[in-house]
Amino acid sequence: RILSLRAGAELMLGQTEPALNDLDLAWYLVGTLREEPILISQLVRCASLGIILQPVWEGLADRRWSDAELRRLQERFGGLDFLADVRRALFAEQLFGNRLIEYLRNHPQMLDTIGSLTDDGSPETGWVTTLIPRGWFYQEQVNYNRAYETLVRPGVDVGARRVDPHVIAGNEKTIEQSLRGGVSLLVKHHLLAALLVPAIPQAQRKFAHAQTLVDAGALACALERYRLAVGRFPDSLAALTPEYLQKPLHDLITGEPLHYRLEEGGFVLYSVGWNARDDGGILGMSEKIKTNLDLTQGDWVFRIP
Repeated sequence: RILSLRAGAELMLGQTEPALNDLDLAWYLVGTLREEPILISQLVRCASLGIILQPVWEGLADRRWSDAELRRLQERFGGLDFLADVRRALFAEQLFGNRLIEYLRNHPQMLDTIGSLTDDGSPETGWVTTLIPRGWFYQEQVNYNRAYETLVRPGVDVGARRVDPHVIAGNEKTIEQSLRGGVSLLVKHHLLAALLVPAIPQAQRKFAHAQTLVDAGALACALERYRLAVGRFPDSLAALTPEYLQKPLHDLITGEPLHYRLEEGGFVLYSVGWNARDDGGILGMSEKIKTNLDLTQGDWVFRIP
C-alpha cells in the first residue's frame, strides 16, 4: 500500500520513472509469495494485485506513461499466471491433507482438535475417536482425494486458459450437499473431506477475476502504446497483434476475445464474468455493501476514461 500510494503521488508530480521503480518493487514483493504452497498466500497475491493496479490505472487515465514505461508494465503483467499458480497451491493443500490424515490414523485421539463430529459443534466426543479402526482413516483418505479429483480440479483448464463457472458452481453445490451431516459424515467416510477441503470454488472465482484484470492491464498498456504511435485508439483489439501484443488474449470464461468498446476519451475492456452473460460492461455490486464488487454478478471491467 505504501509503494502504491507513493507511486500515485510521484505520477501526480510527473515523476514517472520513480513511480515505475516503486511499482517494480511492489511486483517483486508479490512475486516472493508465488512459490509458497499455501492457498492463502495466492489469495494475498490477488489482493496485492488490486493495490498495484491503482497507480497503473491512474497513469493510463492521465496519459502519463511513455512507450518504454508501458512496455515494462506490459512485461510485468505478462509474467503473472494465477491459474497455474493456484493449481500448484491446490496440489500442496491436498498433500497437506494427506499428511494430516496419516497423522490422525496414528493419533486418532487428536481428531477432535481439527473439528467436531456433531451437528451442534459439541467437542465432547473424544471417547468416539478411541473406537475408530485404522481402516476407517484409509476410507476417509480415499474420499478426501476423490473430492479433490472430482469436485476441486474440474472447471479450470490451465493449458487452454479457460475457467468454467457452471462446472465450478455445480461442484460447489455438490460439496455443500455431500460434505455436511454431522455424525453421518463419520459413517459415510466423508468427515475429513468436510473438514479439510477448503472453500475452493470461491477462491477459483477470485483467481479468475485476478487473471482477467492482469490480461486487461496488459491490453490497456498495448492500447495506450498504439495511441501514442498512431494518435488514437484502434477500432478493434486485432490491430494490436503482433506489433503491440505478441499474441491475442481471450476471455477466460468464454474463450472469445475480451469485449472492447471505444468511449469518449477512452475505452472499456471487460469479461462477461462469473455469470457468463454479457451485461454491457456493467459491474456487479454487492447488495450488502454497495461499494464492494459482487464477482458473481455483472461483468469484470477495466475502463479508461
